[in-house]
Amino acid sequence: MKKTFKRLGAVLLAAFMLLSTTICALAVEGADASTTSKTITLNVSNVADRDTVSAYKLVWYNDNGNGYEFNEGFESYINTQKAESQTAEQYLASLDAAGVNKLLEGYAAKCNEENSGYTLPSASITSKAATQNTATLEGLQPGYYLLLTSTDPKNNRIYTPLSAFVKMDGDTLVVYAGANSSPLKAESDKSYKVGAKAENGPTIDKKTNATKSSEDATWKETAAAGVNDIVRFYVEVNIPKYNNVSALNLTVNDTLTNLKYKEGSVRVYQNKPDPKGHNDSNIKIENAIKNSENVVEQEYTTSNGAGTQKLKFELDYQSIMGDAAAQSKTVYIYYEAIMQKEAVTGTNHQGENVATLKYSNAANPNIEYTTDPEDTDVFTYYIGLTKKKNKTDDQLKGAYFSVYTKADGEEPLKFVKVTEDKTEYYRPAVGNEASSASAVTKLEAEFQIRGLDANTYYLEEVVAPQGYTKPSGRFEITMTSQMMNNKHTGTLDNSQSSIKALNDADTALILSSGVSTEKNYQFSISLGNFSTPDLPTTGGTGTVLLSIGGVVLMAAGAYLLFFRKKKEN
Repeated sequence: MKKTFKRLGAVLLAAFMLLSTTICALAVEGADASTTSKTITLNVSNVADRDTVSAYKLVWYNDNGNGYEFNEGFESYINTQKAESQTAEQYLASLDAAGVNKLLEGYAAKCNEENSGYTLPSASITSKAATQNTATLEGLQPGYYLLLTSTDPKNNRIYTPLSAFVKMDGDTLVVYAGANSSPLKAESDKSYKVGAKAENGPTIDKKTNATKSSEDATWKETAAAGVNDIVRFYVEVNIPKYNNVSALNLTVNDTLTNLKYKEGSVRVYQNKPDPKGHNDSNIKIENAIKNSENVVEQEYTTSNGAGTQKLKFELDYQSIMGDAAAQSKTVYIYYEAIMQKEAVTGTNHQGENVATLKYSNAANPNIEYTTDPEDTDVFTYYIGLTKKKNKTDDQLKGAYFSVYTKADGEEPLKFVKVTEDKTEYYRPAVGNEASSASAVTKLEAEFQIRGLDANTYYLEEVVAPQGYTKPSGRFEITMTSQMMNNKHTGTLDNSQSSIKALNDADTALILSSGVSTEKNYQFSISLGNFSTPDLPTTGGTGTVLLSIGGVVLMAAGAYLLFFRKKKEN
């Protein structure tokens, strides 16, 4: 049940690698004012096809070419950083490359704070890479530019921001770009060239596990669970190494379908948890989720027979990276959800969980990227039972069954009977239903049970129809998921799913069984009953013969008695 998500563009995750030189020199005195109208062409190489480079001008020369003018917002920000006695130009001149880097990153971050009053200027020039992995910025006038590269979703590349300083030197232009402390040399066509640097973006992977019946359970992309069962999930977040990144926005968005988040279950580990959600190394990252007390973005709501809930996990980059900010890191967001009754409404027999990672540099969060969705499916299964007169196709009514999870279990499972579009079925009781009057433990045959795990269950006929005897023991039902490439397919494995009588005397009562051809997620069973023994009834042929025999004997006796007395006389 893949879903298509619109990607929001690329994000800039690395620190600003700015000119190692600073803006410490004004145009040479006496420069030709016409120089300010000159332009250069800057080719940015190593840019993937369809990726876009944008140039933002923050500082430029005045019309006479003998002084600087600033973007209003940028100058206002500088005024909050400089000493009171300094001008904006003097402050810039006092900074080394690291200082300029910090200044611009701080300004960009302020621009993207809500109600900060600061905004980045519109891009002066944009160019999309086409041939030879190069984006061409034509018409760059003298001034100081911030170069930001956004990536096409198919490329998923993370570019280090660049700076470009087109400096007036008399009647010529000198170009600095990237991390070069020396001016760039003009190419044969008089253009200039700087190479972009890119790294892979963060990635996520998602796994689930809910199978209670297997001690050897492993994390997979799919799982099996029953209604009201706890389902375990983790989202693996892989963060590459980024130099000089002080703040990074990482948000995992998760959409649950027919599943509901278990409050308070989220935690973040440095190592992968085991299938039961435990972490042997006990390395839990504290304060890793900023909104850990309020991760539910949208409450569970139902519509058209399906339930949906949305979660948001806002990760704290500093808490996660700690002292290893310049290293790659992998963390695991673990949480639990409960399978809801909507998983078995209509033709449903599953829940779904889809996660994406939205990320951006905190200095420029309006340019963000969303990963491809990672989804997990959780399947649930059915049992269908019909009761027939032994060795016939005639349906037999009046039998009631209870379901257990152990062969000698004393506590039967509780179910709720549902009528949906004239179809009746039982499903596990959810929440307060288990203690309500609607919960039942005796199911009247014929019946269908929806919302069961791939597990072993024990069926006991607790009430037999009139005129029939109960089986001697319980029946063991094993439902096994069909697997393909280590994934649950959502169907039952007919060769591994079975029913057997725990008492051999009841084996003959199993008339038929197997995975339904119409619903390959249902195990269908047909059971018979032994009738009570037949006894003679009054008025039958047996009593008639006895009566006739008695009359004959009585007549013979009377005859003998009569003639004996006559002879004696």
